[in-house]
Amino acid sequence: MSLIDLTPLAVPLSANQAYRDYQEGNYAGAGLNTLGAVLGATSALAALGKGTKSLASRSVSLYDPPVKPPRPFAADYPAGAPVDATGKLTQDLDGRPLTARYVAGRNFVGEGDTGIPASAYDAIGKEGTGRFPQDVAARAIGGDAGRYVVTRNRLSGKVVDRAIFIDKNLDPDTYSRVLAHEIGHAVDELAGTIPSTNVKRQLARVYNDLSMPPTDPLRAADHRR
Repeated sequence: MSLIDLTPLAVPLSANQAYRDYQEGNYAGAGLNTLGAVLGATSALAALGKGTKSLASRSVSLYDPPVKPPRPFAADYPAGAPVDATGKLTQDLDGRPLTARYVAGRNFVGEGDTGIPASAYDAIGKEGTGRFPQDVAARAIGGDAGRYVVTRNRLSGKVVDRAIFIDKNLDPDTYSRVLAHEIGHAVDELAGTIPSTNVKRQLARVYNDLSMPPTDPLRAADHRR
């Protein structure tokens, strides 16, 4: 799996942190800029108290986005969609080949969007970091629900370790949401910084959708704009 295979996950899985970074003057993909460095650490978890900064899910209050009608298929493929013999799309709406193992969005002509299944999260986490996400006690990650940690050599700046840690005591549904969020941090860091100057409003909407309950007045007002 390549970085382009992972990239479609970045927006839906890390929008909370992306908007927070933007508000602080950083970028949606600013993982590289906000992660610290330690020299010769033997593990990312051991390094948490030794200067390594991390991107974390500090709250387990993550919500589903609202259900909306899909865009008309012809709006994305006005000239017709390139498909194989089974009707599976072979290119996205920008003409890029859809060859990844996991594809978020439209997969078959005339059908709606499909998400990345939760059953794939562990494998995707391993592809991005080199190891499966690790279940740990919340106290090991400062009471956070999850953390994505990058360890760098202080002298060379080279990444020596990447890891995802999840509170092992989370209920299954919350665990999946937090793991998805941390995978999003990994995607942002691996893909590099992406300026978010022109998408502040969109990021704000996604942030509100994922961090506020559906009954919150701010979330409802945002969708009336």
